[in-house]
Amino acid sequence: MKDLEIIRSLLYSDLKERIEIQGIECSIDAHKERITALTDAIAECCSMSDINELLCIYSHLFNEPKGNAANLAFRDHQGLSVLSIQGTQNYVIDLLTNRIATDLEVIHEYKSKN
Repeated sequence: MKDLEIIRSLLYSDLKERIEIQGIECSIDAHKERITALTDAIAECCSMSDINELLCIYSHLFNEPKGNAANLAFRDHQGLSVLSIQGTQNYVIDLLTNRIATDLEVIHEYKSKN
């Protein structure tokens, strides 16, 4: 499923960035293990319920707003926790919306140069 791969890649990018922002001091090997575990967990996601379970496991990454996307903090714009099913759905929609906005900026920039 190509659509699911897009969502998985967005989950990976967001959660990996959150891990790095969290800044836990650890060895390079321990960091690689965390990223490998994240990658493996995301690969298992096949439904919104799976994504919700993933976010429950990584809930500690949502305690503080992320630098460039504070709207993806622990609670969404409606005050829902990302750990609720509806909050998880809103989180995924926000990831996709941010991706679309970024793509549109890139496309617009490309077209303005040609």
